[in-house]
Amino acid sequence: MASERLLKRLKRLQENDGRTPEMDPAELVDVVLADVQELLNTIKGTALINPDMGLSDVKNMFVSHGELAISQLTEEIVSNVRQFEKRVDQVYMEQIETKQAGTLMWRFDGVVFDRRGNIPFSSDLSIGPDGRVRINSRN
Repeated sequence: MASERLLKRLKRLQENDGRTPEMDPAELVDVVLADVQELLNTIKGTALINPDMGLSDVKNMFVSHGELAISQLTEEIVSNVRQFEKRVDQVYMEQIETKQAGTLMWRFDGVVFDRRGNIPFSSDLSIGPDGRVRINSRN
């Protein structure tokens, strides 16, 4: 249960009359990736809890994105995941070519911590021209 955010745990407790049901590994990975997506869709400086949380406004990047900017964005994503999502480890990102105009895409792999053991995941992370981060599981 500690693998979920507090408010989500409270909601599940209410729904299950105070019992804490186990989450299956695939569901846990989906929950964690949804939280990572939410984290990465936060614009840096807007989260009251920590001004470093989130990504720089990436909409401006699409005006002139070069290798340096993409490399910096990749590092910013990895840094945010490592700093603010403690349930994820061994983050690996590799840029993928995409035919969608104005979209950047990476392979996004790692491990989700669970008390029953580590759960590996593989997903695609994309940022569209609207600046929205989307994560789609490959599992």
